[in-house]
Amino acid sequence: MRGERTCSIAITEPGAGSDAQGIRTRAQRSADGWVLDGSKHFISDGERSDFYLVSARTGDKAISMFMVDKGLPGLTVGKDQPMMGLRGTPHVELFFDYVPLEPLALLGAEGQGFKLAMGALNVVRLAQVGARAVGKACHVLELMTDCANERRQFGQKIGDFQMVQAMLADSVIDINAALLMVLHAAEMLGRVVDRGVQVFGGMGFCKDLAVERDYRDARIYRIFDGTSEIHRTVIARSRLKRGAALFDLHG
Repeated sequence: MRGERTCSIAITEPGAGSDAQGIRTRAQRSADGWVLDGSKHFISDGERSDFYLVSARTGDKAISMFMVDKGLPGLTVGKDQPMMGLRGTPHVELFFDYVPLEPLALLGAEGQGFKLAMGALNVVRLAQVGARAVGKACHVLELMTDCANERRQFGQKIGDFQMVQAMLADSVIDINAALLMVLHAAEMLGRVVDRGVQVFGGMGFCKDLAVERDYRDARIYRIFDGTSEIHRTVIARSRLKRGAALFDLHG
């Protein structure tokens, strides 16, 4: 793979977010392959991507995945849906109005789309949500530390005040704990960025500073690629099904 084309995963619909099996987009067989009809939303980088991996119903309960090129007739890239954070990435709507697909557009076997999607999302959840949350929290901690060393109140550095020191210490503890338990990193990030705004005071609420953007961006980490509640459900079901030891990280 040369990485010359970009791709977006298109699973989420207005009525199907965490419940990925609740999608209504459908793909029906035709004489030339398939016909795709439906819509998606919150598709990250959708307007920039060259093709999409789209989930669609191919039966009453069967969900399949299809590779859909951007320029196909009947495919429309809708408006960008502005977010509270993550403003550097557009999140668009996609509309499929009886889009014709070749037989080879089907990814894997028919009816295996949900399994394929969940297998990919489990990896993405760990890398995108967990590892990125730790990295962003480290960045915010650096900002907090610089601010505590440079900002002065009542004739001294705010880093000399015990309450500010406590917030820095708690953030270090949280980050180190998250490095050992990255599945909880999104919750940890929320606590750290909240303290980051507190350390900066009123300026932390101002859009001129990076910590304000970090605070807004952090909220989505407990929602995208499956909500925190869904993550817990997946973990619990996996343990019950596998009977694995509590700390078996390979599960």
